[in-house]
Amino acid sequence: MNRCLTRIGTRNLRSIILQPLYSSEKINERLDCVEELIRNPGILLSVQGVLPKLASIDQLLSIGTLVADDPQSCNNRQLNYLLLLNSVVETIQPLKETLKNAIRPFFSELSELLNHQDFDVIKNMLRETIHESAYFTKGQQAEQQRIWAIKPGLNGLLDLVRKTYSERIEDMREYIKRLGQKYDLPLALANNNKKGFHITMALNQNQRKRMKSSDLPPEFIQVFRLANSFTMKTAELVNLTTRIDDILTDLFSLSNIMIHDITVKVKKYAGLFYQLVEGISYLDVLQSLAQASYANGWIRPKFGEYTNVVEGHHPLLNFLCQKTPIPNPVTACDHYNMHIITGPNGAGKSIFIRQVMLLQIMAQAGCFVPAESAIFRTADKMFARISNDDDMESSASSFVLEMNEVDYILSTMTDRSLIIIDELCRSTSLEEGISIAMSICEFLAQSQAFTFVTTHFTLLTKLADLYFNIKVWQLQTIPSGDTNNPKSIKLDFKFKLAQNATTLRDYGIYMVRGIWPQELMEMVDNLQRRLKKKSQDPKFPSIDRRARLRYDLNCRIQKLKLQNKFSISNLNKLINEYNENRQKLDTDVTPYSPNMMEILQQSEKENPVEMNHSIFDGSHIQETSANQRFFLENMSKGIGIANESDIYPEEAINYSLQNIGTIMCTPLASHPNSQNCGTAAQVKTRIEQIFTPNTKLDVSENASNTNNLELGAIVSYSQSSLDLTQDALIYETNENAATKKNDTNIFNCNRNSANILQEPQQSFLGSTPTSQLSSGDLSQQLHRIRQNEGNGSTAFIPHCFSNN
Repeated sequence: MNRCLTRIGTRNLRSIILQPLYSSEKINERLDCVEELIRNPGILLSVQGVLPKLASIDQLLSIGTLVADDPQSCNNRQLNYLLLLNSVVETIQPLKETLKNAIRPFFSELSELLNHQDFDVIKNMLRETIHESAYFTKGQQAEQQRIWAIKPGLNGLLDLVRKTYSERIEDMREYIKRLGQKYDLPLALANNNKKGFHITMALNQNQRKRMKSSDLPPEFIQVFRLANSFTMKTAELVNLTTRIDDILTDLFSLSNIMIHDITVKVKKYAGLFYQLVEGISYLDVLQSLAQASYANGWIRPKFGEYTNVVEGHHPLLNFLCQKTPIPNPVTACDHYNMHIITGPNGAGKSIFIRQVMLLQIMAQAGCFVPAESAIFRTADKMFARISNDDDMESSASSFVLEMNEVDYILSTMTDRSLIIIDELCRSTSLEEGISIAMSICEFLAQSQAFTFVTTHFTLLTKLADLYFNIKVWQLQTIPSGDTNNPKSIKLDFKFKLAQNATTLRDYGIYMVRGIWPQELMEMVDNLQRRLKKKSQDPKFPSIDRRARLRYDLNCRIQKLKLQNKFSISNLNKLINEYNENRQKLDTDVTPYSPNMMEILQQSEKENPVEMNHSIFDGSHIQETSANQRFFLENMSKGIGIANESDIYPEEAINYSLQNIGTIMCTPLASHPNSQNCGTAAQVKTRIEQIFTPNTKLDVSENASNTNNLELGAIVSYSQSSLDLTQDALIYETNENAATKKNDTNIFNCNRNSANILQEPQQSFLGSTPTSQLSSGDLSQQLHRIRQNEGNGSTAFIPHCFSNN
C-alpha cells in the first residue's frame, strides 16, 4: 500500500493504517477520491510527477524553531528553509493545474487552499531576495548555495565581498595548475567539510601498484593515500585557505542579516504552511492507495451491517508466493458472528484469519481490496491474538501472556469489534486448554462481535451444536493412501475454505513421519493406537435441525433486506430451499399425547417447575422431572419448537391439525380473551386460511399493490410462532364480534376509486416501504386481509383495490 512519494505522506499512511476510520461516510469519501484518481489516470500521473518535488515539504513545519533572536546566529538551516519554501511555491502552480478538473470535495478544498493569495505574497517576497537558480540542498553544496543564494544588487558590500571570494578561488586554481606543471603531476583543487581546500592527485593503474607517499615531492604536506588517489596540501595552499575563510566570515555576516529579515516575515504564515502540509500529505496517501489498487486490480469495498467478501485473498500472497493465491470467502453477520476454523498444520488457518483482519483494515483505511466483491461491517475495535511468544521482561510465559491479552480483549471489546485468535489456549495442557477455550468462545458467542478462531481442539467445534450463531469451517485437505498403512498416507492441501470441521486425525504425526527415525515413529503409532481405545469424547446436546433451518432462513431473509433485494421471487426461492431441506430431514415424529397439558398442569400444581422450552433435542435431558421431560421430548421431536418466534406455515398447520383438540381448546381456555373456539373443522379451515399463501396471485417483481399484500403475508411467516396460531384465532373472534356490533370494516373500502388513483404510490399497507415494516405490522395486516375475505373481496385484496 505504501506508494507514497513524500516523507510526510508515508507517516500519514502509517497512522491511517494503525487507526483506520470507523464512520462509513468518511470511508466512502476517501474511497471516492481514490476511485476518481483510478478513473482519471491523467490526474494520477500528473500528481505523481509533482509530489517528488515536495518530498521534504514537512520541513516547512519547523518555522517556529528557526527564527533566532540574533541575526548572526543564522546558519544554513534558515537559508535552506527559504530555498525549500521557494521551491514549494514554485510547484503550487502546476499542482493547481493538475487538480482543477477533479470534482471530489477534498480536491476542491485543496485547490482552494492552493489559490490562497498569501502564496503569491510569499512568492513575490522570495523572488525579491532569493536567486532564481538557487535550490534546496545539503552538505558542501549547501555552503555554496549560502554564498550565492542572495540576489546581486541588493547589498553593494555583499556583492564586493563575493567578488573578492571569486578572485581568491581563481588564484588558488592557478596555483594548483602551476604546481602540477612544475612536478608533472595530475593535480586538482578539491574542497570538503573535513579537509577544507586541498589537492588531489588521481592515480593510474600502474601508479596504484607502485607509487608511495614517499615518492611525492617534499613540498607536499598532510599526504593521505586513498584507494585511487592521494590527497595533500602545501604551505601556500594553507595561506590561501586562511584568506578565503576570512572572506567567508564577512560574507556570511552580511547574508545572515538579510536571511533573518525574510525568515521573520515568513513566520506569520505558519498556519498556512500547516494546512498546506496536511493537504499534500493526504493527497500523497490518496495517490498511494490509488496506485496500489490500480496496479493490483483490487476492487472497491462497500459497507453495511454484515461482512461478505467473495473470492478474497491475502494481500501479501501475490508478492510472497510464485503461485497464484487461492481465494476464499469471508462471511459474518449478526446471526453468524462467530467462526471456528479447523484443519491440519499447514492448511492455511492462520493465513485465513490474517486475511480477514488485513482486508478489514484495508477497507476501513480507504483502500481497495483483493476480492471479486466485498461488503464490510465497520469495526470500532480490532483485536488480533496470533503470536505464541513469551515475555521475559515481565516473567510471563506464553500461556500467561496469552491469557492477559485475551483478558484485555474480553474487557474492552464491543458488539462492533472484530476479533481473530490463532489457536486459542495452545500453550497449556489439553484438558484445561479445551475447558478455557470453550469458556472464552462461549463468552464471545454471546456478544455481537465478529470473531474468528482457529483451533486443533475438535471438542471446540461442538459449540456449534449448542449455539445458533457459531459456524465451523475447515481448510480442505484431502488425504490419499492406505489408511491401514500410515506410511503411505499423503495430504493434499487445497487451501480452500469449506463448511464443517475437519475429519482428519493424526495429521501432526503425518507431519513428522518423514523427519523422525523409523523406530521412534513405531513407538508413536503404538501409543496412538492405545490412546484411541481409551479416549472417548464427551457427548453434547445439539440444536434441533429444524430450528437451525428456521434460524438460517431468518438470517437469509434479513440479509436480503440489507442488500435491498427483498423481492417476492427471491423470498420464494428461500422458502422453496427451506422446504426442500425440511423434506430431507428425518420426518419421524413422536406422537403428541392429548393428555400432555393436563399432566403438566397437575405436575405444576404439585411441584412447580420452570418450563424449559429448549431448542435442543430431547435426548440430552437428564435431570428434569418425568412430566417436563415428556413435554420437551414431544415438543422438540414433534415440531422442533424453539424459543425464537419463527414457526413456519407448514409446521404450524401440521402441528395444529394433528393436535386440534388440545392446542385449540386447552391453551385457549386459560386465555383472558378467549371465546368459543368452534368445531374442529372450523378451526382447521381458519388455520389453513391464516397460514396458507394464495398461489393464484401474481408474484412477478413488477406487480405493485398485490405484491405488497402477499409480501406482507409471506414475511409474517418468518416472524410467526405456535402462539400465533392461538392468538390469531382470538384476534379473529374478537374482530368478528366487533365488526358485527359496529357494522364497520377495518379498511374503508367505500372510498371513491378516484381517491385511490390519486395515491398511486400508496398500497393498503401504507406509505412505509415493505422492508421497513415490523413483523407486528405485517402480522396485523395479514389478519386484516383475511378479515376482508369474508366481505366478498378478492383474496388478500380489499374491495377498494379489487378494480385495480
